[in-house]
Amino acid sequence: MAKSDKSKQAAPAADGAVPGTAPGGLAVAPPEALDGCGFDRTNAFAAAGIVLVAFAMYARTVAPTLSFWDCGEFIAVSSILGIPHPPGSPLYVLLGRLFSILPTAADPAMRVNLLSGVSSAFAAMFAYLIVVRLLRAWFSGPAVIDRLTVYLGGAAGALFAAFGLTNWNNAVEAEVYGLTMALMLCVFWLGLRYRQHQETPAGDRIMFLAVFLSVLGVGVHLMAFVALPIVALFFILKKESPAWVWFTVAAFLLLEMYLIFALSSRPGEVPYWVPVTIVGAFYYLYMFSFERIPRVHVWFAVGFLAAMIPLAGEVIARIAGSEGAAGRVLTGAGMAAFAALAAGAAYIGWSYSNKRGRMKDREAARAYLAPAGFVAAAVVMVALLFMFKGYKPFLLATVILGALLLVLLRRYLRWEFLIAIVAIGTIIVEVKPFLLAVGLAAVVLALLGLARMLPGWKSALLMLAVALVGFSINAYMPVRAAREPAINENNPQTIAQTIDFLDRKQYQRISMVERMFVRRGSWENQFGNYQRMGFWRFFHEQYGLRGPESVLLILVGLFGAWEVVRRRPSLGLALVLLLLITSVGLVLYMNFADGTRQSPVTGQDYLEVRDRDYFFTTAFVLFGMSIGLGLAFLAGALRDLARRAGSGVRAAAAAASLLLFAAPAIALAGNYHYADRSENFIPYDYGMNLLDSARPDAILFTHGDNDTFPLWCLQETFGQRRDVTVVNLSLANTDWYIRQIRSTLGLELPWTDEQIGRLASQRRPDGTWYRVQDMVVDALMGRYYGRRPMYFSVTVGSGARTFRGEPIDPRLTMEGLLYRIEEPHGRINVDVEGSIDFFMNRFRARGVNDPAVYQDDATLRLTANYGNAFLMVADTLRKAGRLAEAEKLVAHGWALVPHNGDMPEFLATVYTEQVRVGDLEALLDTVRVGDRDWMQTLLARACVLAGDTAKAEATLESILRANTTYRTALEELLRLRFARRDLEGMKAALRLWLEFNPDDSQLAAALRQLDAGASFDELLKDSGR
Repeated sequence: MAKSDKSKQAAPAADGAVPGTAPGGLAVAPPEALDGCGFDRTNAFAAAGIVLVAFAMYARTVAPTLSFWDCGEFIAVSSILGIPHPPGSPLYVLLGRLFSILPTAADPAMRVNLLSGVSSAFAAMFAYLIVVRLLRAWFSGPAVIDRLTVYLGGAAGALFAAFGLTNWNNAVEAEVYGLTMALMLCVFWLGLRYRQHQETPAGDRIMFLAVFLSVLGVGVHLMAFVALPIVALFFILKKESPAWVWFTVAAFLLLEMYLIFALSSRPGEVPYWVPVTIVGAFYYLYMFSFERIPRVHVWFAVGFLAAMIPLAGEVIARIAGSEGAAGRVLTGAGMAAFAALAAGAAYIGWSYSNKRGRMKDREAARAYLAPAGFVAAAVVMVALLFMFKGYKPFLLATVILGALLLVLLRRYLRWEFLIAIVAIGTIIVEVKPFLLAVGLAAVVLALLGLARMLPGWKSALLMLAVALVGFSINAYMPVRAAREPAINENNPQTIAQTIDFLDRKQYQRISMVERMFVRRGSWENQFGNYQRMGFWRFFHEQYGLRGPESVLLILVGLFGAWEVVRRRPSLGLALVLLLLITSVGLVLYMNFADGTRQSPVTGQDYLEVRDRDYFFTTAFVLFGMSIGLGLAFLAGALRDLARRAGSGVRAAAAAASLLLFAAPAIALAGNYHYADRSENFIPYDYGMNLLDSARPDAILFTHGDNDTFPLWCLQETFGQRRDVTVVNLSLANTDWYIRQIRSTLGLELPWTDEQIGRLASQRRPDGTWYRVQDMVVDALMGRYYGRRPMYFSVTVGSGARTFRGEPIDPRLTMEGLLYRIEEPHGRINVDVEGSIDFFMNRFRARGVNDPAVYQDDATLRLTANYGNAFLMVADTLRKAGRLAEAEKLVAHGWALVPHNGDMPEFLATVYTEQVRVGDLEALLDTVRVGDRDWMQTLLARACVLAGDTAKAEATLESILRANTTYRTALEELLRLRFARRDLEGMKAALRLWLEFNPDDSQLAAALRQLDAGASFDELLKDSGR
C-alpha cells in the first residue's frame, strides 16, 4: 500500500478501490479487470467443469424416490400440474412437469428430484463465476500462478457453496431451493456484469434481464428476489459514486436491521453492551484500515474494549451457571467505560468544532472526528433499546432515515431507476401494494419524463414492464385452479383468491414484515444453537467440520468478506450486504418460534415443527463463496511472505498456497454421509405402509405433512391405492378444502357452499374448542361409518381423534399403522391377526436398519411409530399368554427398526417373566439402544426369580456405581436386602446414595430411622407393606 501520513487512510480510487499492493504482492487492478480481456476459454471450461463435478456428486447422492416434508407434494403437483401450498411456486411446478416426463430415471419422483440437482449444479457455476469476477480485480497479473489463484479460488468458493450441508440436501430432493439459488446467483452475477457496462445500452439489457429473472424467481421462492435490492444499487448509483456513498448506503441498511432488532425486543431483553459490541467491531475494522493508526483511535479502541467487558461477564455466568458478583462488577465497569467513551466523544466533537477552521487536510479531519461518530452511533443504538417499540415507530424511523439518505446522496442517484426499483421491491410486502406501487411509479415516471426531468425514464418504464412480465408467471394459479386438479390448495380461481394465495393469508393474518415486531422467540435462541431454528446451530456445521474446529473455516470466510470490502467497497459491500440480509436479516424476518413464548392469538407456546436451516441456504452459499475468496487472499499473502526468500522457498510457498484450494474436500468428505439419499426409500415405504394398512375403499384421516404428502405423491404420481380417500384434518379447518372434500374427493357433506363459508370453531361450556375439523369428522362419520372403512393414522394426536365432542379412542382398533373406527369397546384394541399378517408379510422398512442411510431427527421420530405399532401388537400377545409369538414379532421389528429402544426393553421384560437369565445377558451384550439401566434392573429381578440373589445384588450395585442417580436400582436393592433382613446392607446402600444425592430427604429420613435402631416390624409398617 502506498505510504500515507499517519493520520490518513489510503485514499480511495475513483471506483472505490483501495490502491496499492494487495496481499500476494499484486497491484490492485482497475475496474475493467473484472472481466479480463475478451473471452477466457480456460474460465469457460472451468465453469463447465464445476457444473459437471457438482452434478456428478448430486446425481450420485440424489434421492431415488420421494422424500419427506414438501417433496412429496412438489412431486405430485409436478406430475399432474397441480397447485401446492401457498405461494404456489408456479415456475417450479412447470419445470418439474418437464422433468417428470424426461426419460432420465425409471422412478418418476427421481426425475423431479433431478431438477434440484441440475439447478444446484448451475448455481455452483454462477458461484464460481462470481468469485472469479471478484478475484480478477486483484489477481490480474500475467503470471500463471495468478491465473491459477483466480480459477482455484473460484472453484473453492463454488465447491464450498455446492457441498455445504444445507445446499447439498436441497440439491438431492424435490425442493424449490436449488432453482432459487441458481436464479439468485445468476442475478448477482448479472449485477457484476452490469458494473462493467454501466450506463450503456448493453448494461441496460443486462439490467432488464436481472429484473426479469428476479421477479420471475418469485414464482419459485421469494428468496430468489433477495439479490435484486443489492444488485439494484449498481443501477441506482451513478458510475462515478465514491466509496463513501457505498458505505453510507451500507450503514443505512445495517441501521434498518438494527432498528428491527431494537424495536422488536422486549424491554430489558437486550443488555446495553450488545449494540456497543456491534459498533465496536465495526470500529476496529475501520481502525485497522489505516496504514498507521492515529493515536486518538487507539484510545477509543481501548475504551470500546473496556465497554465490552460485560461480554466476559456473560461468559463467566454461563460457565458458573449464574451471574454472580463478578458479572455484576464487570457490568458496572463496562457501563463506566461506556460513559467515559461518551464523554471522550463529546470532547472530540467540541475540539473539532474549535479546530475545524485550522484543519486544512479534510482526510485528517475526518479521521480525527470518526471515533466520535462511532460512539454517537453506539449511544443512539443503546437508547433505541429503551425507547420506542413496535411496527409503526419502525416505519416512521425508516421514512425519516430514508429521506435523509436521499438528500445526502441526491447528486449520485439515478432517480428514475430508484423509483422503479422501490416500486418493484414492494413485492416482498404483499401483492396489492406491489401492483399499486408499480402503477403509481409508471405514472410518476411518465409525468416527470415528459416534463424532461428524468432523462432515463423510458428505460425505467421498461424495467417496470419487464417486472410485470416476470410476475405474470403467477397467472398459472387461476388458470390451472379452474381445471380443478386433484391437488389444488386454496383453489385460487379468482383474482382476489389468487392475491390472498400469493400473500400466504392461509398462514397469518398480518404481513411477515409486521409480524417481525411480535417476537416469537428469544434472540439467544433465534441466533444461537437452539433446536430446529437457531442460526448458529446450522451455520457452524455447514462446511464439513463439526465442533470447535469449524471456526477455522468461518474465520477464513470472514477474512475473505473483509478483504473484498476493504479492497473494493462497491463490489465487496454488495456481497457482504447480501450475506448479512440473508443471515441476520432473515433471522429477523422469519421470526422463528422457539416454544418459550405464548402466541397472542392462541395463548399457546409453539416450537418450529422441523429444522429450518433451508431458509438460510442463500447465506450458507454466499459464505461458502467467501471462504473461496479468503483462501485466495491467504494464498496470495503466503506467496508475498516468501517473495524476498530464495527460489526454493518461493516455489514451496507457491505450492503450499495452491494446496489451500484442496479445502473443499473437507466439505465433501464431512457432509457426504448426511446428504447421501441414494439408498433412502424410507419416505416411500412409510407412505405405502400407511396405505397398505387400510382396507379397500377406506377413508383415512391424516394430520400433518409427513402423513399426507407422501400419500398424495404415491396416489397421483405412482398410482398406488387410489381407492383410499385421504382427508387431512389440518386442512379441514379451511373452507376451500372442505369444498374440495365434496367436489374433488367425492365425499358427501351436509353443508352448502354458503354454509361452509360460515363454519367457525365454537367454544364449549367447559372451555374446550369444537373445531371445524371436528365438525368435518362428525359429518363424515355420520355419513360413511358402516358403509366404508374409516381410519385415523397413528400420527394423528389423541386431541384430534374425537367424535361428537368425545374422545374416539374407545372405538379404535389398531390395524397395521392405522386406527380403524369401530363400535365402542372401551379402549384402543388391536387387530392381532391382521396386524401380524401386515407386519410379517407386507410391511416395508428398506434402509431403516442400514447405518449407511442417514436419518435425521424427523425421520427417526416417524419411524419410531413402527416400533410403537410392533409393541402394541406384541404386548397384546404377551397379555394373552402368547409369549413366543410376541417375542418373534418384536425380534422381527427390532431387526427392521434397530434404533427403537423400546423393543429390546420389551424383550427384556419377556425374558424376565420367563426367567431366561442367559438370554437377558446375551441381549445386554448386544443392545446399544434403550434404557440399559432398566434392562439391567430386569436382569437382577430375573436372577432373584432364579434364586441367585448374590448375582442380583452384584448387578444392582454395578448399576449404581455406573449411574449414581438411578433410584430404581437403589429401590430394588433395598427391597432385596429388606427381604433378607440385611439392615447393615441397607444402611450402606443408603449412605452411598446420599453421598451423591444429598437432597433426597425421603431416603435421608429412612437412613436416620435405621441408624436410630428401627426394627424390621417398624420399617415394614412405615413402608406400608
